[in-house]
Parts: sequence; structure tokens; C-alpha cells
Amino acid sequence: MQEIKNAISKDELLEDLNKFRETLRGQLDGERRFSYNHGHIAGELSGVSHVIDMLTTWGEKERNFFLAGTESSENRDTMKKDIHVVGAAILANNQVLCAERGPSMELPYNWEFPGGKIEHDETPEEALKREIDEEFCCQIEVGEEIEYTVYEYDFGVVHLTTYFCELIKGSPVNTEHHALEWVPQTELRDLKWAPADIPTVEKIEALDLIN
Repeated sequence: MQEIKNAISKDELLEDLNKFRETLRGQLDGERRFSYNHGHIAGELSGVSHVIDMLTTWGEKERNFFLAGTESSENRDTMKKDIHVVGAAILANNQVLCAERGPSMELPYNWEFPGGKIEHDETPEEALKREIDEEFCCQIEVGEEIEYTVYEYDFGVVHLTTYFCELIKGSPVNTEHHALEWVPQTELRDLKWAPADIPTVEKIEALDLIN
């Protein structure tokens, strides 16, 4: 955003921007097309009329994002972040490697598939290989995608993609979790799973026994 030339306090600017949002909301038609009377809106603002000119160059996505913007820092703080993670269903001898979250973690003592967050510029497969190497000291081959799940927790909206995986080097070592166990496929339902992982558990349970 360009520098505001007029002397205006942060509170005044926020108040004017909120008025601006309300004015624009009233001027979006049923097809969400952007239209406004430049002179009318400019008259309602103090020191931020340049924002109007800037918005004329925005596409619909950017304008709608602005219109949906929060009116206070308190509201902004309540917006949940999207967390993109991957999980590995590592299979061996009709068993699946399962990890129990520790007491200091979010969702303490819930079970999950080993994995972690996808970093910037990583593919899900790259992230999964890195996480398993870093946290469990072994290497895997990533296979077919099992499930993609979106689940809203108190701490954020988790986007979980799980994959069938095979160990190709080393044996899993528990470095962060409360427990790490090989669980028979037929006993997966006996564990208390993190909600986002449950659709993957159900798909694995429905399979023919794993070789």
C-alpha cells in the first residue's frame, strides 16, 4: 500500500477503512461485481482516498478478501490458520506404524500416522520423506495417496494428506512422541486417533490384509 500522506492516527485509519468496507459491501451487486461512486466514497474518508484508486486495479478475489476483512485486531486473532501436513501409513507384516502424541503436544495422547508439516516449496512426498528421516531416523518410499482430510481444531484447520509408505532403510526410532508402535491392521480402531486421521484408519481397515 502506498504511503498515506495526510496525518492520520491508526485508530482513525481503522475506523475509516471499516466505513469504507461497509460502503463497498452495499455497492456490490448480486453477481459480486465491483462498482462505486468515487466522489461519494471519497467524501466519507479522511486521508485514505488513495485506497479507492488502488482498489480499482484489484481483481474480484482481492476485493472480496478486503471486504471480508476483520474490523479489529481481536477478530483477526480469532482467524484460524491453515496447517498443511502429511502422514505416512508405513506397512509391514500386516502391521501399521502408529505414533502417540505426548502430553505437551496439541491433542495429547491421541494417535496419528507419522509425518509432519509441509514446508514452503516442498511437495507432500518430499515433506513426508524429510519428516520421517528427521523424526524417526529411517527412510521410506512414498506410494499411493490414501486420503485427504480437512479438520478444524481449536488451534487451526489441518489439511492432512496420507500415503501408503514402505521402509527402505533403517528402523523407526521414537525421538519426539510418547509412544511408537507397530499395530495390527485389525486393531487400529482400538486406539484413540486424532480426528483428522480417522478417515485414513477407516480406509486401511477396509483393505484386504496387508502383506
